[in-house]
Amino acid sequence: MKSVGLLLCVCVLFSCAKKIIKPQIITEPYVKKSIVIPTKPEPVKELPPIPNSVIIVNQVVHFDFDRAVISFDQRAVLDAIVETLQDRPDIALTLTGGCCPIGEWGYNKGLGLRRGNAVYNYLNPLLHNEIIVTSVGEDNIISSTDLWKNRRCEIKTE
Repeated sequence: MKSVGLLLCVCVLFSCAKKIIKPQIITEPYVKKSIVIPTKPEPVKELPPIPNSVIIVNQVVHFDFDRAVISFDQRAVLDAIVETLQDRPDIALTLTGGCCPIGEWGYNKGLGLRRGNAVYNYLNPLLHNEIIVTSVGEDNIISSTDLWKNRRCEIKTE
């Protein structure tokens, strides 16, 4: 029994030995491929500067009565401004908050400033432009019949 086991081990060892592979001779000629290296990259075409007045002449964000919170429908106006000015940090913005004539003059002046600051807080993290916030309160009335038009923040380029 021991001799059969020994014979089996020897057969397994010789059958697992690696076979020697003879190298093949390639008869095809070597073809040298040429690589084209550009000598000079194409210049990047820069867009001509757009005058500031063409980008945003006058955008307006409207607010609810006695509120300085930007509503969801008005965020689309601000998102369009961000998309336009993202690559133009050289353009300065002026945010001017306004109010309707209901209420005291001093309160409305402060409310206009809070509305301008609300727009500033929305735009500032997204843009690297210079942004100036002012308030006209109820001094610059747009409409005396449609009071909602006065509850605004005007966004203008300098």
